[in-house]
Amino acid sequence: MSAVLEDVETAPKEFWLVSNGEPARRKVLLTPEFEEKIYSSGRYEIVYGEIKERSMPSPVHGRIQAKITAKLLSHVEENDLGAVYTETHFELAENLSRVPDIAFVSFERFPEEGEDKSSRWHVAPDLAVEVVSRTGNFEDVQEKITECFAFGVRQVWIVSPESKTLTVYHSRKQATILGDEDELICENALPGFRLKLTEIFQPPR
Repeated sequence: MSAVLEDVETAPKEFWLVSNGEPARRKVLLTPEFEEKIYSSGRYEIVYGEIKERSMPSPVHGRIQAKITAKLLSHVEENDLGAVYTETHFELAENLSRVPDIAFVSFERFPEEGEDKSSRWHVAPDLAVEVVSRTGNFEDVQEKITECFAFGVRQVWIVSPESKTLTVYHSRKQATILGDEDELICENALPGFRLKLTEIFQPPR
């Protein structure tokens, strides 16, 4: 078990810890200091009384995530639209903090004092991107999509390296599936953004 989950001698709250590779969940105690460790680690999400360990990305997952991040960052900075984040906590509600693989926050959503200086954002991103693996939990992905739209995310992209598809969720019930020969054109969450999917799914050699 990660060192992040140690040193919990006293705490005002109890949470269930759900670890990868462990069949049963177990209770842990959560102090404010321990909570900050959870937020700063990026390996765990807090979901309504559960602390869920996130799966470590495969090389393919990591490569595709990096390519999408680079494309988004270039467009966002060139057009002065906001900021792009990776593996960052977004506290959507009390006891609900998610860590999208990639997120975009427009300047419209920035507070007056600027970028959040704490261990997590306290606003929902405009765009959340998840790169899923073949071992990913379908129900967990659908739960994340539902939460995103419930708390103000404008668009969600679910990227599947295995099927070479990118599914654009415009709402919880409306989605567009794009294949590796398609081009993503995003005018809602990211005005002017275009991405040929061959550019992200093409292997290094």
